[in-house]
Amino acid sequence: MCKKISENIMKIGEGPEHIIYRSDCGCSSNDHSQTLFLDFDEDFGLGMRLYADIYVPIYHGNGNMFSRAWLRVKYAFRLLLTGNIHMESDFLFRGAEHIEDYITALQLGLDKLKVVGGEHG
Repeated sequence: MCKKISENIMKIGEGPEHIIYRSDCGCSSNDHSQTLFLDFDEDFGLGMRLYADIYVPIYHGNGNMFSRAWLRVKYAFRLLLTGNIHMESDFLFRGAEHIEDYITALQLGLDKLKVVGGEHG
C-alpha cells in the first residue's frame, strides 16, 4: 500500500501501531532514499527510526577507478575482520517544500500513534 503524501514523501506501510514513510534524496539519484519508521510500543512508548542505504564514498582519493576499488576492498576487510565499519551518508533535502513535507509526514505519524498510545496533547 504505497500512497504519495506529497511530491517528496510516500507512505509505504501502515499498521495499527506503526506507520512507514519513504523520501528520496534531493539529488535525484535512485540510490539514495531514507525510510522513516514510527511506531508505538507498550513498553517504550512512541519510537522513531531512520533507515538509509549507505555506500562506500565514490569521491575518494584521486577519483580513478583503482582508488575507488581499493577503498571498497579496505572497507570489506575491515568489516570481515572487526565486524563493523564506520560510514556516513548524506541525504539532501532540496528546498523548503521537501523539508516541510518531511515534517508533515512526521506530524501525521505522530498524531496517529498518540491516539494508539492514548497520549493526547
